[in-house]
Amino acid sequence: MNEMNEQEFIAEMSKQIADEYEEHVDLAAERIQPPITWEEFAGVYS
Repeated sequence: MNEMNEQEFIAEMSKQIADEYEEHVDLAAERIQPPITWEEFAGVYS
């Protein structure tokens, strides 16, 4: 059985994720957004 240690797993998954997903986030724009509440995070928008 091929055992993978944690560092090897993270390195392999990082390569896979980078290949599949390359959306850049504008952190300056995100900083001006108001923080969400736990209720909003849970899907309660009333």
